[in-house]
Amino acid sequence: MDSEQEFRSLLRVANFGNNAVNAIVEFCAENLEDLARLPKKTLDTSILNLHKSLADLPRNNVRLNATKCTLLHSISLHFNDRINCEAYLKVNDLRLLSIAEILEMKDDYLESEETSTELTGLTTV
Repeated sequence: MDSEQEFRSLLRVANFGNNAVNAIVEFCAENLEDLARLPKKTLDTSILNLHKSLADLPRNNVRLNATKCTLLHSISLHFNDRINCEAYLKVNDLRLLSIAEILEMKDDYLESEETSTELTGLTTV
């Protein structure tokens, strides 16, 4: 999971464009394990820094919208869970991941965020 090339390949399968993949590797994480180890707020800050750094460039076509940011967070959380459970994927397994499996990671992430949002506030008595 610590190969930059495999990370780039995974991002391409997840429908990130080449410019976005290059920017993510440069500003957020160099490989999948680095991405998985990033705390959520640090990943958000990295994405913000990416946008700030690229804002001044002419014809900048790298923008991570909310959907892409959610997808990046879901990939991060999924592989962080795999690392914590010592259920590492081998290079060949990473290459076999499909967009459907990545979108399933996203659905799981959104479901977990929905659950944590409901439990964090105090309800009226």
